[in-house]
Amino acid sequence: MARSTKKRENIIRVASKIFYEKGFAAASIAEIAKSAEVRETLIYELFSGKEDLLFNIPIENTNVLIDNLLEHLSGVKGTENKLRKLIWHYLNFMENNRDYATLVLFELRPNRRFYQASAYGSFKRYNRIVMDILKEGVTEGVFYENLNLNLLRNLIFGALDHIIYSWLIFNRPDKLVELSDELFEILFGTTRTLRLDDTSAAMQNQAPAWSLDKRIAILRAAEAIFAEKGFDKARISDIAKALNIGEATLYEYFKNKEDILFSIPDDRTKNLLTSLADDLEQNHAAESGLRVFIRHYLAFLEANRDYTAILLFELRSSRRFYSSPPYAIVKQYNDILMGILKKGQADQTFSRDANIHLIRHMIFGSIDHTALTWLLFNKPSSLLGVADSLAWFVLNTLRR
Repeated sequence: MARSTKKRENIIRVASKIFYEKGFAAASIAEIAKSAEVRETLIYELFSGKEDLLFNIPIENTNVLIDNLLEHLSGVKGTENKLRKLIWHYLNFMENNRDYATLVLFELRPNRRFYQASAYGSFKRYNRIVMDILKEGVTEGVFYENLNLNLLRNLIFGALDHIIYSWLIFNRPDKLVELSDELFEILFGTTRTLRLDDTSAAMQNQAPAWSLDKRIAILRAAEAIFAEKGFDKARISDIAKALNIGEATLYEYFKNKEDILFSIPDDRTKNLLTSLADDLEQNHAAESGLRVFIRHYLAFLEANRDYTAILLFELRSSRRFYSSPPYAIVKQYNDILMGILKKGQADQTFSRDANIHLIRHMIFGSIDHTALTWLLFNKPSSLLGVADSLAWFVLNTLRR
């Protein structure tokens, strides 16, 4: 192996460790060079910058993930068996490669530029394998011909990602692979018994009107700037300039830039909870309540594109957010969903054997993945347009 290749691999290995321990934003090229025992100039000869180095880290691991998956799938017959193996393999790989899982979910998923980088090609290759299995299921008659395979893919990866988020942040569950069979039964049981159409629908919920006092005005301006520039590149002065006020005024209301970021979902969620409570007041039954919840959340995300971008690209990847006071407000939305699911089990509308914690991951995860492709690629054209299909997926699982 050429000496330069060995040095390149060593730099990637060291950078992976430092990014995992400190996070991408806090790490520096100087620190990586020192730990790798190379000159900084060598890193810039091999990579165009810190972000290029980050994007190159997952290539080897993702290719190993793919090659290992193909080896496991070799000789496996039938869509059901292949999906079961795929889910187990993904969870097992992430559990044994915690640093890789952390980089993928906290650094790469939220980085919009990653989706245009050549390194994203390995992720698309993995996606094609999954879609080929799902299409094979249609050909075999396992899935109905008009099943929305893109939504099903989002259900699978959304559920997996949210389970792994919980494992990384809260150490729940203890072992990822312990959930593989149950998650498979939830996902596969849904799709093999249900015919779905991806119906379109016009937006019915508009963004609520807020009292634009100075604090709210700051949050609205920050929301637009963070969505456009990204949190790291945005400056306090950008927000002040947009409002034609002095920077000192912002510090009268917020401690720093991160405090502003974390306060955005606090404010948004309070309004969301109020309007959702009004809608649920008219839908007491668990099944209709779940439909309202899904439609309401998708309508809210679609009507508030900047907030959706901040949620997926900034907050999901901020580990400090999950221990901040505003997260307690956001968690109330999760509690409402769990209340609907528990109510359905109590009155036997939903099966009492259903693992509602896994189903919660499936709901929020699939919405996240669907919203992500909507933001990046305008697919689907309307988030609310997939609400009925997603509700049918979930309800079919809960009724079994």
